[in-house]
Amino acid sequence: MTVPHPRQSRPAAKVRVHLTDHWQRFVPRTAANAEMLGVVERKMQIGALARLSEGSYVQVNGDVLQPLNATQVNQALRAAENALRRERAAVHPHVPTIVVKRRRTAVAVR
Repeated sequence: MTVPHPRQSRPAAKVRVHLTDHWQRFVPRTAANAEMLGVVERKMQIGALARLSEGSYVQVNGDVLQPLNATQVNQALRAAENALRRERAAVHPHVPTIVVKRRRTAVAVR
């Protein structure tokens, strides 16, 4: 008698998000109930990232919508926002604060 192997769960597909307007090449027209956020990559799949009016995330390729895991997308969005913030800080570094101290002046007493 053979013992069946327990089902092995597949590792979750890693989701990467790019907050750009390049999503336009994946979507000929935007849906009225969707907010386009950027580009999403899942392994070999790439498409536009959209948030539907009810709050769920989908990958859009033409007229095809594929639902995405909200937790993974939220993590990827946070990482993309942090990367964008670091990139902007590198382009526009903080201006150093300059403190001007007044010189002492000697007063002659007569």
